[in-house]
Amino acid sequence: MDDPASRKGCILIVDDTPSSLRLMRDALAAEGYRVLTADGGELALRSLELNPPELILLDLRMPVMDGFEVCRRLKADSKTREIPVIFISAADQVEERVAGFALGAVDFISKPFQREELLARVRTHLALRRLQTRLEEQIHQHTAALEKSNRAYRALSSCNRLVAIASSEDQLLQEACDIVKQVCGYRLVWIGLAETDPEKTVRPVAQSGFENGYLATARITWADGEHGCGPAGLAIRTGQPVVNADSLNNPSFAPWREQALKRGYLSSAAFPLGTDGLCLGVLTVYADQVNAFEPEECELLCELAANLAQGIRLLRAQQEKLRGEELLRASEEKYRALIESTSDWIWEVDQQGCYLYSSPKVLDILGYRPEEVMGKSCLEFMAESEARRLRPLVDQLFANRLPIHNLENINLHRDGHPVVLETSGVPVFDDGGQFKGYRGIDRDITERKRAEEELLKHREHLEELVAERTEALEVTNRELEDFLYSVSHDLRTPLRAIDGFSGQFERKYLDGIDGEGRRLITVVRSNAARMSQLLDDILAFSRSSRIQLRDVEVDMNRLAETVWHDLNAARGGRAVDFKLGDLPGVRGDPAMLRQVWANLIDNAIKFSRTRDQARIEISGTVKEGEPSFCVRDNGVGFDPSYAHKMFAVFQRLHGIEEFEGTGIGLAIVKRIVERHGGRIWADGRPGEGAVIGFSLPASRLLGRAPEAQRCSEGESGGPASP
Repeated sequence: MDDPASRKGCILIVDDTPSSLRLMRDALAAEGYRVLTADGGELALRSLELNPPELILLDLRMPVMDGFEVCRRLKADSKTREIPVIFISAADQVEERVAGFALGAVDFISKPFQREELLARVRTHLALRRLQTRLEEQIHQHTAALEKSNRAYRALSSCNRLVAIASSEDQLLQEACDIVKQVCGYRLVWIGLAETDPEKTVRPVAQSGFENGYLATARITWADGEHGCGPAGLAIRTGQPVVNADSLNNPSFAPWREQALKRGYLSSAAFPLGTDGLCLGVLTVYADQVNAFEPEECELLCELAANLAQGIRLLRAQQEKLRGEELLRASEEKYRALIESTSDWIWEVDQQGCYLYSSPKVLDILGYRPEEVMGKSCLEFMAESEARRLRPLVDQLFANRLPIHNLENINLHRDGHPVVLETSGVPVFDDGGQFKGYRGIDRDITERKRAEEELLKHREHLEELVAERTEALEVTNRELEDFLYSVSHDLRTPLRAIDGFSGQFERKYLDGIDGEGRRLITVVRSNAARMSQLLDDILAFSRSSRIQLRDVEVDMNRLAETVWHDLNAARGGRAVDFKLGDLPGVRGDPAMLRQVWANLIDNAIKFSRTRDQARIEISGTVKEGEPSFCVRDNGVGFDPSYAHKMFAVFQRLHGIEEFEGTGIGLAIVKRIVERHGGRIWADGRPGEGAVIGFSLPASRLLGRAPEAQRCSEGESGGPASP
């Protein structure tokens, strides 16, 4: 049973004075310590053999055997020399203290002692003793780990030498298993290769140690299944080392647990044979104790496995090289025939740019036989000016061993006419990495360049025509806008006259006019007013393209709220459920953007006035960096198939007898938004309301705006949520 006093600490008090012994015992016991006592040196030594304490309080002056002799015997015995000793003495002589410390005492307490001093010194030395014990344990653990790492390092060094001298893959893998087993002392070491069969089998190819038929029955795979979730399968599949710290309690090791424990495989670790995402197999080691693998040891074994993988690749590459040399000799003639039959000129030059090889095609391209160009520089077949232009570039390419990509150059045919070649090539190095020159290809692009020049001439002519047409169209547009402005302005005077005189006529002769006459006067005045509004909208539409844009910071929330209050008269006293979201700020022309909000909000008020409870919601958001805004209502809506007509001049989706308007308001909005670089859209359903939205370029966004209700092109235009 666990004794709390034992956990607190066990202390032996040795003192021949009963009163002093009792006082110290009571003080320490009251603090929860387990206290042993002895009234003489001999009794103290016998007690130490039966029950060693963690700390000894030893009276210095005792008959028969004094404290010095007891301490001397304690420190001479390996079983007790590490127990700290505190001397207790009524005398306070420096010589005694020096002698006590020389024998190995850790402290002195003078009689009569103070209880608090006694407890403080006991606590301190017990803590120091326990700290020392923990440090010794850690040193022991680190020493063991270091020994394992040193063994793994020796195995790594030996295997590295083996990689350099191995003549076959089988020899490399078997000797590597032997080295790891002998140097590191594992119970079993084996190497398996990852097969690409449907079962993804791990095929053991080498092993060393106590195996006793284990690998023949283990059925290890690297597939994602029960038999592929062990250390070997996971290491191959993930390309990372996998440690099985405890074969008895590791659930993923269940398929192999029984057979492994019979053979003493209490833990294991697997290391992938591969790097760069390509795993050839696995190196697996088994130990006869749990938690046997230290991190540094695993790092070294992982490096060892990677080096083995590199050795496998090198040996396989050597085999492939031998086979390749045979294939190369067999295909050399076919390759030469292919070169000589191609329509391009294939060549090879040395470090100075002089031809070492030339395919026969040079005769068709430049009029020279291959032997006539051999030994000459590539620049010798160019005009002096062209050679002068290309020489710095050629020198730079050769100095830096850079590839040549589609370099256009003009050569001279034997008969003197220019030939445009497109040159591509790569630097050539020998087996020792020494630069030998270039190998490349020249293609005759003379006809292609001639065609490109003709095409360029036609393109330039076409651009001139487009510029002329664009300028003419701009002049026509300006003249049309001037005409609209002039006509709209000049028609105001007769309209004011019609409205004024008809109003005077109505007021003066109202009592003498019958019902039909009154109706006709009303029609005249309402049409004059509509015509006046139409002229105002035409002038506004014209101004929207003529006025110079300002570029200042605009608070869209404040602007929309101001417009809403200004349109109070348009609501006619009706209650409207109005919601204004948090709108992102922008840069733009505040007057024009005010016109946008005025037209959109006025539209929403007008087309929702037939509802018992009209709802209008304004929202904004930032999508992919662009500020977007929406005005949504629960009004009469519209057929979405006609949405593209809403922003055209004089286009109306509702009759004049239903809703007033000129059909220009949304066209003005569209023009203002587009002049700001943005775009506009609309969506709706008959009887379900409408939504009209617009967005501005990301360059016009001020700061970051909070996400609001989503407002994007093509969104349903149903009524806003209450």
